[in-house]
Amino acid sequence: MKRLWIGATVLLILLIGGILSTSYLCAFHQDLTQTLTQAVDSAQAGQWQQALSLCRDARQDWQRHFRFSAAFTDHAPLEEMDQLFAQLEICQEEVLTQKFILTCTRLSHLSQAVGDSYVPHWWNIL
Repeated sequence: MKRLWIGATVLLILLIGGILSTSYLCAFHQDLTQTLTQAVDSAQAGQWQQALSLCRDARQDWQRHFRFSAAFTDHAPLEEMDQLFAQLEICQEEVLTQKFILTCTRLSHLSQAVGDSYVPHWWNIL
């Protein structure tokens, strides 16, 4: 009987950990997507300094959460996002507005896709 309770407790801890990590990463990627979208909107409106500030905030958030994201998801989109953030730095230094907008848009879409991969769907349960 003791082994049953130990097993059930371990399974419950794993379930709670999975739910918490899923909700945390989903929320993080939604926030990152929103920040990058705002940076695109600011750049298109000609508000370059605001776009740079938003991009800097997104990059700092990304660097803080990268390892945690990498522990729970596929590395390919994360590595691509990391490369795109590096490209954004070049766009900022050279004031390449169109390239900045395209790169931010691509980052936003990737972040949205990664975040969507954490959302539980009924077909995943079956």
